[in-house]
Amino acid sequence: MPSRLLPRTLIHPFRRRPSIRLTSHSRSPSASLSTPSAPPSDPPPPSTHAIGTAYEHLVLRALTRLHFTLQHTGRSRDLGIDLLGQFQPPSLLSPLPVLVQCKHVPPSPSLVRELEGAFAGAPAGGGWRGERVWALLVCNKPATRGVLDGVGRGGGGARGMGFAMVDDEGVVRQLVWNAVVAGWLGDVGVGVRFGGEGEQAGKEVVLVDGGRVVRDWDGKGDDVGAGGV
Repeated sequence: MPSRLLPRTLIHPFRRRPSIRLTSHSRSPSASLSTPSAPPSDPPPPSTHAIGTAYEHLVLRALTRLHFTLQHTGRSRDLGIDLLGQFQPPSLLSPLPVLVQCKHVPPSPSLVRELEGAFAGAPAGGGWRGERVWALLVCNKPATRGVLDGVGRGGGGARGMGFAMVDDEGVVRQLVWNAVVAGWLGDVGVGVRFGGEGEQAGKEVVLVDGGRVVRDWDGKGDDVGAGGV
């Protein structure tokens, strides 16, 4: 399982006051101050950019398990596209082009409106500018009703849109898509399984196809995990 997104806070030792000690040449009460080295300063907090980039890579690894094949774009003028690739569970004969926006913030309807711009920022080639394209918003908190409504409307048009929650442990906790995407995916749906330990305990999204759980994927053409199709 991927490591935590946010670095643990470093706890530094108690800062001692400068000590007073007798000189080696005298037993008189007169004393000299030692000059200890300066204690280490607290490291600066990670920048918003660093947190966002780390989260994008975390999302890439998390979605790979669910049969997404994605790459980090790192492009300028991409209108917010962070990951680019395809979605192809076993029963889907042709891969579905996917555009992903990652936001390490609580989701809001304004982010859904921003997601609409991802279609315009898609690169030429690869099928990302066609009508059969899925734009996916990923946040580290669950979707609100306003977000679900916005995704359901498809940006006010017949656009394939969806939402996923990937927490800071890299666990996919929520995955939904609108009726447009559902029409492309046929019998593919979403279920949940319960397990994990510690902070990773709880429900985790799994793919379901024809009522059977789809095996996890390792991104290299091999299925992993028990059961499924």
